[in-house]
Amino acid sequence: MKVGFFRKSVLSMLLIMATGILFSIASCSYIKSHTTASFHATPLQFAVMSDLHLSKNNEGPIFKAALAEIKKMNAASDLPIKYVVMNGDKVFNHATKNPLTPDQYQAELEKYFLLVSSGVQGADIKFLINRGNHDGHFNNDMPDAMHAPYIAKYKEMLDKYKHLLAGYDYRQLNNHVILEGISFVKLDFAADPAVPVSKVADIAWLQGIKKDLRPKAIFFGHYPAFSATSAGYPMGNSDAFLDYLAETGNRLYFSAHDHVFNHAVLEKKDASGKVLATVQQFNTPDMAAGTFSRDWAKKHFAKQPGDWTARIAGPDAYLDKIQGFYIVKVTEQETEVTFYKKTATGFEKGYRAVIK
Repeated sequence: MKVGFFRKSVLSMLLIMATGILFSIASCSYIKSHTTASFHATPLQFAVMSDLHLSKNNEGPIFKAALAEIKKMNAASDLPIKYVVMNGDKVFNHATKNPLTPDQYQAELEKYFLLVSSGVQGADIKFLINRGNHDGHFNNDMPDAMHAPYIAKYKEMLDKYKHLLAGYDYRQLNNHVILEGISFVKLDFAADPAVPVSKVADIAWLQGIKKDLRPKAIFFGHYPAFSATSAGYPMGNSDAFLDYLAETGNRLYFSAHDHVFNHAVLEKKDASGKVLATVQQFNTPDMAAGTFSRDWAKKHFAKQPGDWTARIAGPDAYLDKIQGFYIVKVTEQETEVTFYKKTATGFEKGYRAVIK
């Protein structure tokens, strides 16, 4: 009898311990720091868009059509698209073509949010938005102090329309948001006196969030690490940024600014040519069309300082003068990126890449 009682006691203790372990695992998603949570097992879908360049000459017809297309996809799918990342240049503040005062900039930005509000009406879709070079002072080479009045208006609009946004701190320009177990890292870019002609990613801020990154983390920034259209377009410290991605085991970066669609493989090699690290960069094309469209120009990517190089992922991994958006599906096993290109009648499913 004593042996039986002992066995029952041990089984009871094990059951209590197991229940506690299961509770701890289930509670991980609520712990925001100093933990390494398991990846959320449920698949997630989100969209990535960029370079709307809203202005008096562009009321956003492609953007509106894209939101309508996403709502149509959701109506026909068991896995809805829950988030849209807008990766910079929502409006068009330009020194010669469309110079805006801070108040005029605010009015254009409000038009953008009204488009979002009407476009997602009746749907459970939230936005994450990023700042591009036209989302500040119209002369992007000016010191950051010149951007301050525009940034103040930007934050004011983020606060006013925060009900449309996936919960991040609108007071900060860089943001790390954990959505359903996935880290969404949104990069802002600032001037650096040491790199006067380019904007740079804030590596110190990135180091500060390293301990909080989930096992799956996806990075977004307006400037590409390698540009497909101009040697002057990439971020000024791409080498340091890519080293950070390699160091933290993250391999996916969505960029914009080039106004072209392409998928690039960024590689760091040793002296013998052995690949030490790889990052997949997906550049998001514009959603403005017309004079905003650019060609990839059949050039390979301009060499950046450091040990990283870039190559196009394949013969169908780029398109000239095209508009569209990405749909990204994340599961435990892989991340699937599909490009939907604009056609005369709507959007057509096109290039697809799977990242294991």
